[in-house]
Amino acid sequence: MIFKKDRDDINSQLASRRFASSGMTSIMSTESPDISVEEWQLLAFFEVEPTRADADEAWPYNDFTYVTVVGDMQITFGVAPAYRGFTLTVERCGTKLIELSALSIMDIRYHNEASSEWLEILLSSEQRLDLRLRPAFSLTGLHK
Repeated sequence: MIFKKDRDDINSQLASRRFASSGMTSIMSTESPDISVEEWQLLAFFEVEPTRADADEAWPYNDFTYVTVVGDMQITFGVAPAYRGFTLTVERCGTKLIELSALSIMDIRYHNEASSEWLEILLSSEQRLDLRLRPAFSLTGLHK
């Protein structure tokens, strides 16, 4: 799972990276470091209540783990919204098939269009993953 970090340190690092990459010399971005997906959207997508790393900490400053079963596969998805981190583990009959972990991703977005829903995980401006659970599990990696 993703380890919690001090919020001020993370915000400072994100602001510094944005400032350095923007080419600006005086004004830093105040963009929120949180990912786009909302808690209710992940509840709808995974159809299970998450396990919280800290029972007293609310969205987005907590780590959330969703465990669901699709056919004979167990999908475990962990997310730390404020810290832009996620993990994904897929097991079939107790055998690990996929294990992904990424920090400082660009975003996670929920899509629900034409009776199809998926999570779009933007790893960078050029790489993304699309995760679908229904009607069958699908994980597609795309590179521009």
